[in-house]
Amino acid sequence: ELQLRNPLVDRSDMLRFQSLVTGKVLYEGQVVDYLRCFQAKVKLIKNDRGGVRMAYVTPQTRMVFRTVSARFMIFIQFSREMWQFLEDGTLYYERGLQYFLTDLFRKWGENGTKHLVTLVLFSRFVYTEEEHLQIEGVSWHPDLRFWYKDYYKVVADNVQASLLSSRTDPRALMGRHTYALHGNILEAINLALNSFERRHDSRDTLRISPKIVVVTPSAGVFDVGKSLLRLTTQRLIDANLRVDVVCLAPKPLHRAPVFRF
Repeated sequence: ELQLRNPLVDRSDMLRFQSLVTGKVLYEGQVVDYLRCFQAKVKLIKNDRGGVRMAYVTPQTRMVFRTVSARFMIFIQFSREMWQFLEDGTLYYERGLQYFLTDLFRKWGENGTKHLVTLVLFSRFVYTEEEHLQIEGVSWHPDLRFWYKDYYKVVADNVQASLLSSRTDPRALMGRHTYALHGNILEAINLALNSFERRHDSRDTLRISPKIVVVTPSAGVFDVGKSLLRLTTQRLIDANLRVDVVCLAPKPLHRAPVFRF
């Protein structure tokens, strides 16, 4: 595992760096300079039997590059499960916000990272035939066959993780939360992709490529529209980005996430 401090590093540089150190011995804590372009610090070395202090690099060696200055967009899905209890007596809400995010930001601080975080809450409300006539912006979902409206709330925008704090914004809304199964996870991902589409025109010289993280109380199964799923997949491929989905529910017996249509 290598730690990078220079943000302007792409995949071609990583491949050239790996070919440069192939056939050499690296030790833990060593700082390797690559053509005076960037420096990589050896943070961790592991083999099949566990951690070691030094190792010989071969073409089969797997290298993991991690940065200390990235831009994260973390989406938290607020669905009906958020106020339900887990087997250990904690709420999904508590596991997501008070445990996962707190531990994540603490580990970032211990590792000396300088990530910028944009925190967005998203949810979907469903309405009856009578309720949707009283609210503007309600749409009909042709695949799931219900009236709905999506809500998004930006809690923090490009804030250093160590400066984030909890906030409350009580507000009464008509309608009911959907389950995470019928949530607007793909819409939230596309919302993040909208802000990253033209990142090459005005590149951030202090942060590497953005990262998208979605925290959901589901077990990783979502009912989505086929056309929207194809569009989201194509946009992620075009932008050369990936999405990390963090599921708060117990681990299922199948591979996750699963998008059904």
